[in-house]
Amino acid sequence: MVDLAVLVSGKVCARASDKGGSPRIFYDMDSEGVREGHSLSLSMPPQKEAYGGGVVVNWLRNLLPESKQDLRAIAQDETGGLPVCSVNNPLRLLEKIGEDCAGAVQVVQEDRIAKVREEGGIIPVSEDEVEKMIHDIRSGRSVAGRILDHNNGRFSLAGAQKKTALRRMPDGSWGIPYGKEPTTHIMKPPMPDMKGQVEAEHFCLTLCRGIGLSAAKSEVLQFGSEKVICVERFDRWRDEKGDVHRLHVEDMCQALGIDPARKYQSEGGPGTTEISGHVLSRSMNPDGDREAMMRAMVVNWVLMGTDAHAKNYSIFIHPLESLQSERKVSLAPLYDVNTFAPYEGASWSSNTMSMSVGGKYVFSKIHKRHWQIACQKAGFHPPTGYNEWLEQTVCSIRDVVRGVLGITLQEGLDPEWMAKISKLTRNRAEMILNDMFRSSST
Repeated sequence: MVDLAVLVSGKVCARASDKGGSPRIFYDMDSEGVREGHSLSLSMPPQKEAYGGGVVVNWLRNLLPESKQDLRAIAQDETGGLPVCSVNNPLRLLEKIGEDCAGAVQVVQEDRIAKVREEGGIIPVSEDEVEKMIHDIRSGRSVAGRILDHNNGRFSLAGAQKKTALRRMPDGSWGIPYGKEPTTHIMKPPMPDMKGQVEAEHFCLTLCRGIGLSAAKSEVLQFGSEKVICVERFDRWRDEKGDVHRLHVEDMCQALGIDPARKYQSEGGPGTTEISGHVLSRSMNPDGDREAMMRAMVVNWVLMGTDAHAKNYSIFIHPLESLQSERKVSLAPLYDVNTFAPYEGASWSSNTMSMSVGGKYVFSKIHKRHWQIACQKAGFHPPTGYNEWLEQTVCSIRDVVRGVLGITLQEGLDPEWMAKISKLTRNRAEMILNDMFRSSST
């Protein structure tokens, strides 16, 4: 049996236990965290009764890596004296790596609560050590890129892609934080057989910011022979003294209590209608967040972004002023935005979106009427009209491409590759404008 404390923003909110054979979560209604208005998830608001069943298992699984290989490595890891466990026991897995999860969540052994709340530090690592970490996670030798004798960092990075997290110091150097100290940046090497993936993701995130969408800040870094996209965590913030704090976020699968294996709408996961109706309806700015979500969908359409599923959209969860008030959220910056267009097998007529647009998934089968249906079902009603809004959004993407290319070239990225992505993006936008707005297409 395992009993763990669950903290939000450094405050104990709940306990998690597998007593009885399956995980359950009990809010401590008298805890500091609950009194200050914190909640683990939209799918599990504070209540006196325990939560169990699928909502708990799904919430825990959404905090973990998705790769079976990574989960097996975590299960077999006996660092810190914790025994080998089953890959199917998310609570046992988080016991090993849950002290720095996505958002402000920490899943902590009871005897370590004081340490993670009051103690902590940062172990400096050299660029050579970072290179080794990246090499080890890329080659499958390590899950979180830990270095021998540097086993203090117990962090969990959810998702399918291999990655690690570090703390960037004020002088630009890197370190492994532990205890109360959080990581600040996520580093991802390219996926196998995806040449230039990190540059492509950086291009896409820069493009999103260029058209006015909120998106994670990124850069492409080289550590020896290893290249990564380095993404600044938006679930962290620095105060005026330079101390780093956690902000509570969760992805749409967590917010809706859905198994991460169902993150794709075509496999039973949520689409924009469900996200808008059940999550963004709780937003502090529902109209603005619904428009941002739909604009992000248009961006992924033009880019041929095939992986914009429910785990690649998140919300900030804001503390309640009182337990009687309604929980409020806001859409988090975009992240994990990429393009499949420059790769072998890319096809406008057969590749698909991760979320449907008006019931259509295949890029080429999505037309103006489908965008109108999708916007209406999501509760977004542009004052300029649906067609005008869509045309303006596609035009803004086309018009910003040249500037984004200039930024990436100034940063020293491969000019041939960046020019290819830029040309494909601009040409796709032009094709859409010609087909849909300069002809009789509907």
